[in-house]
Amino acid sequence: MSALQIVPFLVLVLLACVVPAHAQTRMVATVPFDFIVRGETFPAGNYEVRLSDSANGIALIDNLKSNEATFTVTIPSGGTDPAGSQAALVFDRVENRYFLTQIWESRSEGQILLGPFRRRPTRARAMTKDDTLVLAANLVQ
Repeated sequence: MSALQIVPFLVLVLLACVVPAHAQTRMVATVPFDFIVRGETFPAGNYEVRLSDSANGIALIDNLKSNEATFTVTIPSGGTDPAGSQAALVFDRVENRYFLTQIWESRSEGQILLGPFRRRPTRARAMTKDDTLVLAANLVQ
């Protein structure tokens, strides 16, 4: 097992030990298509997304059926939730692939996912409204 494979596991263990369960925002959503986070492809299915309230900038995306999961780094987003007051996941479509790019907890609290695999449109092809898909999520207490 390489060091790159061990790091996400160690982060998960650290968060499990340091971050109490009540210090997280949790939401669930059904994603009807395969999508990419940090270069890793996740299958369509039911997902739980956790945003740590005490470890700002860390999100866990977890497939509830297969237990495939990843951590990613986030930064606060400006603006307002594209789904209104509903928690939401925002995907950018590039060609026929979907990239998870934002996580919204409320109308004014959103996170942008960072990483080297975030796709941005080229100058020759500007993104249109059709290239962004917003999926409603349910907050879990």
